[in-house]
Amino acid sequence: MKTYRFTIDGKPYEVVIDDLHARPINVTVNGEAVSVIPEDLPSPPPSTTDSPPVPTASPATSPPRGAPPDADSGAVLAPIPGVVLEIDVEPGDRVETGQELLVLEAMKMKNVIRAPYNGVVAAVHIHIGQQVQHHEPLLDLETA
Repeated sequence: MKTYRFTIDGKPYEVVIDDLHARPINVTVNGEAVSVIPEDLPSPPPSTTDSPPVPTASPATSPPRGAPPDADSGAVLAPIPGVVLEIDVEPGDRVETGQELLVLEAMKMKNVIRAPYNGVVAAVHIHIGQQVQHHEPLLDLETA
């Protein structure tokens, strides 16, 4: 576990990162727990420092494999508050684990929301430009 402290636009942040090799990576930002799945990026050149590199990551709604956290619900919830920039699926679309569903912008960063499991999009509850709150339902997935 590693703790980082920094300031962005005058606002202090404390970020605690658990195991960088786990998937998803469990991160706590100012006391708010978030799970992230790193994007597939080319490996950086070897570092000359002792600290491991911090991967670029996208918030995830749940682990990338297995059943949904609440099989009765199927709701994909907003992992962070933000503004909907893109919606890449519509009702009836089949999705695979890890597939991009939508993009949220939070704190000037684009956050890709990915399918937590294989399924079919049952409903989309959001629209482009909409402000969403933490844990707000974004869309519903039915298991395939």
